[in-house]
Amino acid sequence: MSRPRLSARFRIAVAFGVLFFAGGLVILTLVYGLVRSDLLGSASDQNITPGEADTPQQEALEVQVRDQIRDEELQSLLARSGIALVGLTIVSGFTGWTVAGVVLRPVHRITDIAKAASTTNLDRRVHLEGPNDELKDLADTFDSMLDRLQAGIEARRGFAANAAHELRTPLTVIQTATEIGLSSGPQTDEIAEATSDIRSATSQAGRLIDGLLELARSEHGVQEFHDVALSATTHDALGQVEMLAADRHVQIDADVADATVSGDQTLLELAVTNLLTNAVLYNHQGGAVKVALRPEPGLAVIEVTNDGPPIDPESLTELTQPFVRGDGSRVSSDSDHGSGLGLSIVQAVADAHHGHLHLECRDQGGLTVTLTLPRR
Repeated sequence: MSRPRLSARFRIAVAFGVLFFAGGLVILTLVYGLVRSDLLGSASDQNITPGEADTPQQEALEVQVRDQIRDEELQSLLARSGIALVGLTIVSGFTGWTVAGVVLRPVHRITDIAKAASTTNLDRRVHLEGPNDELKDLADTFDSMLDRLQAGIEARRGFAANAAHELRTPLTVIQTATEIGLSSGPQTDEIAEATSDIRSATSQAGRLIDGLLELARSEHGVQEFHDVALSATTHDALGQVEMLAADRHVQIDADVADATVSGDQTLLELAVTNLLTNAVLYNHQGGAVKVALRPEPGLAVIEVTNDGPPIDPESLTELTQPFVRGDGSRVSSDSDHGSGLGLSIVQAVADAHHGHLHLECRDQGGLTVTLTLPRR
């Protein structure tokens, strides 16, 4: 059984109280000892002069009464001092709680910003003001780290987008030249086969470039959130993969309910389309795909299940990595498959919308992919 988690603020408050109680107890002990010593000394120094009518019995009674009064005063002093010590200890605990809250407030602010930080949300900074102490050094160091992370991510996104744009033009030229060569007239079998291979490789490279551009855009995040009818988006995506499913003899069974989410229409349609395309491409001939869109409290859930070869559960985390298949191998230039960026793009879109992507292997083969998005 795990130990209960105690916050730093609570521990500081308890430390305040314990230290104050220990110090007060020492002072109370010293004061009590000094007062008792003084009272005993003053009683012993007094010269008891018996009166003419005093008897030994009366003298003994006077001494007994004086000792009883002294003891009662000492007990009263001890009781009142103990009550005062307990009360002041409680007050010191509350004081420690308040002081700890003020001291730890910058730490809570840094924690909140760290929790909210992601690849699509690195704009927030602590900007702690105040004396140049350890907490300000920590906040400034954290801000500097976020600056470096944001610069690195922006540089990566810019490189992917710029490289894709630069490669698009020569690939278009190659594609056009290949088409002209194939339609220019009779050719030898070797030249025709080589030209066809060039066209297939160019098409694959074009799909890869499109995927890189889409991935860079989805990783850039959502600039403006709008209400998106996810049911209409799902129907549009089903229409886009209809011909692909027919060519591969894959049956699609859809159960789409009404659900509205907040986000980017284009990115959400891209994510749903990639989910369906991935389910069709990585299926076997005559397989089936089940699509379900259902609203849940505060959420919209899209679940896509497909047939296909068995997948090792340990390789699930690799499926959302670019250019990696379910068996851990790199995506080849096989024109029957996509660019290997489908689930990577879905993961990026989910992160941009503060959603979640979950993958689960099926015992009979294939995969169940669940995309969960906040409705507002």
